[in-house]
Amino acid sequence: MSIVFGAIVKGKLAIGCDSGSSAGNLVYPASEKSSWQKIHQIGPAFIGHVGNPVYHTVLDNLALHHSELFDFSDRVSIHRSFDRMQALLVNDYGLRPQGDDFAGSGLYLLIAVNGKLYSVGTERGVDEYKRFWAIGSGDQIALGAAEASYAGAKSAKQLVQDVITIACKYDLHSMEPMQILEL
Repeated sequence: MSIVFGAIVKGKLAIGCDSGSSAGNLVYPASEKSSWQKIHQIGPAFIGHVGNPVYHTVLDNLALHHSELFDFSDRVSIHRSFDRMQALLVNDYGLRPQGDDFAGSGLYLLIAVNGKLYSVGTERGVDEYKRFWAIGSGDQIALGAAEASYAGAKSAKQLVQDVITIACKYDLHSMEPMQILEL
């Protein structure tokens, strides 16, 4: 999987990701890929994803051809946006929904927009966070590092860099280099 981490420090927002990508025992080094960044811009939002690498291309296509589907005003608007996107994913992108109660999209996202931080789960549930959040295989490591470092953090960008560095050190599936955006 990977790590995507976002933080709000002193009113500033930053989001970042590692460059890890793998399938089974095969690792795709960032140095061999022309586009390893996992953070995509759709309108005013910066969206990081973990999981199946096919979503890298799907998010690029959504940004280029369907940005009008998205409203990032608040948690409920984000949820409605991903509900609208679900039909497009099934009909145009060949998604075969799986999940317990709802047709899941498979997307696991962290969204940084308008000074706020949201996660979108695979079944399109949306949560908003006050300080920081992480998704991916290194999420527990990242959340522990963030909790220990948050009070002394000088900037959101520095906290994101420090936390992703720690996740890359201790999580088997997270690796440098990293992408960090300060909004």
